[in-house]
Amino acid sequence: MTEQNIRWNEYYRESQPAARKRVLERLLGEGPDDGADAFRKLLYKSRYTDEKDPGNEVDLFLYECVNLIQIFHMGRLFRKRAQKELAMTGQRFCLEAAEQYGPVGEEALYRELRNTVKRYFRTCTSSGYRRGTFGLVGSSAEEKKRQMVKDAWEMSTGVTRKYGREDAFRVWNRAVREELFSGDPEAEQLFRDYEAKQADH
Repeated sequence: MTEQNIRWNEYYRESQPAARKRVLERLLGEGPDDGADAFRKLLYKSRYTDEKDPGNEVDLFLYECVNLIQIFHMGRLFRKRAQKELAMTGQRFCLEAAEQYGPVGEEALYRELRNTVKRYFRTCTSSGYRRGTFGLVGSSAEEKKRQMVKDAWEMSTGVTRKYGREDAFRVWNRAVREELFSGDPEAEQLFRDYEAKQADH
């Protein structure tokens, strides 16, 4: 890891928008610019700005985690709509914009997306995550783990493979996998098993 990457660790560890903004502004002011500072500002704006209500605190990247799962489950009759939705998600994630910043832009994008996925996975440990029996019965830890793996596959490899966008979303797919695998030694095998099961369908 380069010295510049280490310098940005504090920013990518933080999950709360307001706190992240303070760290971002401080690090931008301290310099030096590694060539991706403008892109980091763009990512922050794209992720946290509610254009209809700028004063409203949102995390639009976190919303896209859920949206991608919904896109995956759209039926054949809604294929064009699903493709449009997926393209809009790619724009939200600034996937094409990252390319003009070269390797440092891709690394900044990867770390921002991993920060997003980590925040999503934290919601998967809550008591309300995927409750069964009309929401009256809580899920066991093992059930939550398997559901989280299922969600991770559907929001990454599943949906992008289904619509032929794996290459365009390669940084996102990598961020989802590596964040999932880093938190649980069993998660990688569960992910591979689920992927193999889907290939048989």
